[in-house]
Amino acid sequence: MNLPALNSAQMLKLVVPTAPYNDTIDAMFPQLLKEYQMILRLFAKKVSRRIWCEWNGLRQGRFVILLLAALAAGSLAMPTTPVVAQEFEQAVLDGAQIWRRGACGDCHGKWADGLGDPNFPAGPNLRETELTWDEILETVSCGRPGTAMPFHMAGAYAEISCYEIPVGEVLAAEGKAFEREQLENLATYLAEAVKGAGEVTLNDCIIYYNGNVDSRSCNRYR
Repeated sequence: MNLPALNSAQMLKLVVPTAPYNDTIDAMFPQLLKEYQMILRLFAKKVSRRIWCEWNGLRQGRFVILLLAALAAGSLAMPTTPVVAQEFEQAVLDGAQIWRRGACGDCHGKWADGLGDPNFPAGPNLRETELTWDEILETVSCGRPGTAMPFHMAGAYAEISCYEIPVGEVLAAEGKAFEREQLENLATYLAEAVKGAGEVTLNDCIIYYNGNVDSRSCNRYR
């Protein structure tokens, strides 16, 4: 009997069509496939070819077989990096949400690593920035005249002077408007959670998703 030849992506689609593909599934695939084939051989010996063909043609049947293999191997408890309970500063979490709402990632990249959308102006890698908290706050509030960096402070230039420029002279591009406290939180997020952070980690992802340790979007970092 010819056994199904499946790679990890095909097996995952076969078993749970809507499930996300991740590195953990890929790492456990060789052993799981071995167990799967063993179960198929044992099962095939005990049923007629007609019954076997009918069974093998059912997705539900394949799921049961793979489920039995996983149970036998103890594979259902898929190894992941445990998330250590950690309290993130509320200002950091709030600042990350301002980062998202302001579409800052379009230019700077989702993780502020300079890998933004090529359809937008390229923003610098803020994970390597040398700016202080005060300088970051000034930049996100007033933008950078002569560059694509927009201002985000409600009333900037029109009502509040920036860089000692007389009120009424708007010399920077306009972005989504936020209040002072929101921009302070954004500066805190960038200064404390992004600046000097290096490679993106699970905690970076959890902060980005507002402290949600169960976010499926962070599975690749577990």
